[in-house]
Amino acid sequence: MELKGIDKYARYTSRLWVLLVLALLVGSFFNFFDFFIIGFINTFISKPWHLTVGDSAWLILASAIGLVVGGFVAGRLMDSYGRKKILITMVAVYAVFSILSGTIPTGDWQLLAFYRFFIGLGVGGSFAIVFPYVAEFAPADKRGLLVGLVVVGTPVGTLLASLTSAYLEPIIGFRGLLYLGGIPLILIPLLIFFTYESPRWLITKGRIDDAKKVVGKVYKMDPNKVEIDVKDFASYNKKTKWRELFKYPRPLATTWIISFTLQSVSYNFTIWGPALLVFVLGISAHQASYLFIFVSISGLFGRIIFDMLLDKIGRRFAGFFTSMGAVIFLVLAGVLHSYLIGSVSLFYILALISYFFLDANWPVLTVVGSEAWPQEIRGSGWGSGYGFGALGKILGTIIIALLIGVGLTISPKPKLAGVIPVFIFFGVMMFIAFLVFLFIAPEGKGKSLEVIEKEQVGE
Repeated sequence: MELKGIDKYARYTSRLWVLLVLALLVGSFFNFFDFFIIGFINTFISKPWHLTVGDSAWLILASAIGLVVGGFVAGRLMDSYGRKKILITMVAVYAVFSILSGTIPTGDWQLLAFYRFFIGLGVGGSFAIVFPYVAEFAPADKRGLLVGLVVVGTPVGTLLASLTSAYLEPIIGFRGLLYLGGIPLILIPLLIFFTYESPRWLITKGRIDDAKKVVGKVYKMDPNKVEIDVKDFASYNKKTKWRELFKYPRPLATTWIISFTLQSVSYNFTIWGPALLVFVLGISAHQASYLFIFVSISGLFGRIIFDMLLDKIGRRFAGFFTSMGAVIFLVLAGVLHSYLIGSVSLFYILALISYFFLDANWPVLTVVGSEAWPQEIRGSGWGSGYGFGALGKILGTIIIALLIGVGLTISPKPKLAGVIPVFIFFGVMMFIAFLVFLFIAPEGKGKSLEVIEKEQVGE
């Protein structure tokens, strides 16, 4: 297939890899360490702070509400003011408020929830930016791999949260875990000096010479030899309004629906996971943190394996395969949660398998969401999809809190009646994602972003 626009010059270089690594660190690794650490901190503070499930749900909801706001706001801002500066701003927001969270008075969960809102805002904003940003630099034939690679950082961040909770919390306490969330502040100077504004965004603003300079720097070539034909760019020097998202029903339905269903399940599986292990298995919070390390590893393998397959098997096939796998094993985990194989909990085994398929869905969504939208509205498109999807986090949190009993105090429980309906809810959500991948999702395998854009504009 003929390559157009920036893809004529895109190739692997050391500068591209530096940009990619920094994007991974601040856009999916450290930010989701900050985001998911509250799931473990919940288990540590619930007893001494006398938190009910309702109190814990508000801590989780505050982050999710911030995520919704961050996705929508950052998506629109990066289309107006550029990817780089808005990314740096969002990183600073979640890192600063993570540090502030460590200073709260004992028992003041309301203040912690307030800070969690801004952590969610920064995390959602950075996550909304980083995938379109990387997609606009990645070579067309490796875009699935490179964009999906960034989202691999999320389970690594969750794994870090599991490890630090299991091994460092007894030493530094839950406040120390929150202070660790400020580490990304150290990376901001690197973001300033070693990342670049998207050349495609520069072209949409009519800044052709600046775009050529960036192409020359990132791909290590003479910018004077870079030829940019504005006819290749349907978005050249074009201004848009947010409501124009609705002119593109296929990327809108794909991004919004899959994001909503996946976040309903993935977020709540992860954030409530340690507590559910405490409830179902009757173990301590530290034991649950340790067991969840292997759940995180399972998700990491799922993301890596399907990220490597995206440019070979295509986005749609990967999407409906991983969605259906998640449906089957999530439902089985709920229905069979009280059964044992010898002395091993079948719930835990099925949770490991279902998390593999569930997390494998993320590289697919982020790649499709980053490449399906026209250039001038790509940030708003993916940001709005991720922000709308974050409403699923809120819905899921409310449903789980109601099913497992808002009046309960988090403490070890040998059984939990709400486990079956919770996991059936998870299965229904992922079945909806399966249907969207099967019938609606566009296929961008091997295509230039400019080709994909003209396909969407021509619909």
